[in-house]
Amino acid sequence: MVPVESDEYDATADESFELYKNYQNSIHKDTQCTRRGFTDFLTDSPLFSDEEGAENKSVALGTYHQQYYLDGQLIAVGVVDILPRCLSSKYLFHDPQYKFLMLGTYTALREIAFVRELMKERPELHYYYMGYYIHSCAKMRYKGRFHPSDLLCDRSFTWVPLEKCIEMMGSNGERLEAFAPDAPEPEKCPTAAVRCLYNRYLYFSNFLDL
Repeated sequence: MVPVESDEYDATADESFELYKNYQNSIHKDTQCTRRGFTDFLTDSPLFSDEEGAENKSVALGTYHQQYYLDGQLIAVGVVDILPRCLSSKYLFHDPQYKFLMLGTYTALREIAFVRELMKERPELHYYYMGYYIHSCAKMRYKGRFHPSDLLCDRSFTWVPLEKCIEMMGSNGERLEAFAPDAPEPEKCPTAAVRCLYNRYLYFSNFLDL
């Protein structure tokens, strides 16, 4: 695992980009990959740590590339953000010839194990966020195999068990408007409390009271 702002990452950046380009072309039929697009998407990060006592932690908050090697060859990269309360799995790209290894499932298990390790130093960091879940997308179905899992209702901003959400989607299909229709509406955020990203940077401490 290498921080994106490090010499170690810089030394592997070319190899990572070639792997990403191969993955995007083969899996998503994206033939317009550019180095700039790769950097904007998976390397440049507005997050950096102002955490007190960070020098006493084995892993700092921030954005990392988890690199997976087989026989000296880079075959997969998982891009993750280590945040104050969760590990956010941002993206995974891999060598298409190793698709049979089910690397999405494997890397998710590794990331779950990593969260358990992080919890030993950061008890408040005990959530694992796998990103979007689109039930109709076959490539995302593997995310539903991990339990317990919740989906966020974007109307009430409450978490709902995945099993209940899948049942509701099966019954209502495209007519489904909310996972928690009976939950009270959240309070509106005052305009003065809205956080703004300035100069591409935002301190982690700004998230703690959200």
